[in-house]
Amino acid sequence: MQKIIGIAIIVFGVFGGYVAAGGYLGTMWQPAELIIILGAGLAH
Repeated sequence: MQKIIGIAIIVFGVFGGYVAAGGYLGTMWQPAELIIILGAGLAH
């Protein structure tokens, strides 16, 4: 359960920070980008 919460925090933090910095979320739809983010969350 803690791992799922940790992954959610990392994913929301990355995407939320990107949007807060003025980025367009549609540009984040990159399969390689998602693999990197989810991989970082799983490694946490």
